[in-house]
Amino acid sequence: MKYLKTYEQNKNDKNIKISFSEITPDEEYINATIVDGWVDDIGVSMTPNKEEIENGLTSIDKTIKYLNDNNATNPSYSSFEPDIYYSTEQETDFLTNTDIYYYYHLNGFSIVEQNYIYDIIENNTKLNFNDYKKFKKASKYNIL
Repeated sequence: MKYLKTYEQNKNDKNIKISFSEITPDEEYINATIVDGWVDDIGVSMTPNKEEIENGLTSIDKTIKYLNDNNATNPSYSSFEPDIYYSTEQETDFLTNTDIYYYYHLNGFSIVEQNYIYDIIENNTKLNFNDYKKFKKASKYNIL
């Protein structure tokens, strides 16, 4: 029941769901065993609380910070596409020779919000979302 309650709380929320892939080659490195699954299929909430909102933090700011903090800065496409996700660099378990990848899926974000997140991650900017919007508008009209 707790799982259902948590799911109900998060289904309309902006959140990030996390999946993984483990790739283990055989001894000859010809074939590999691949295991895919979810680390968190409910999602980590990116909706700011009251205090964060009062401090000017948006769900996009929280998302950028979360992705950067988890080194998930590799977009799944080389240019923006709806439902883009972000991955980490591979982590290798040297005891089992298994490569592990983590994938961060944006959930509940509009296409416009996803596009802003992509732009900010790709440009590696340290601006918050509201300042980034001002910067983009200024650059569009060559007001810099």
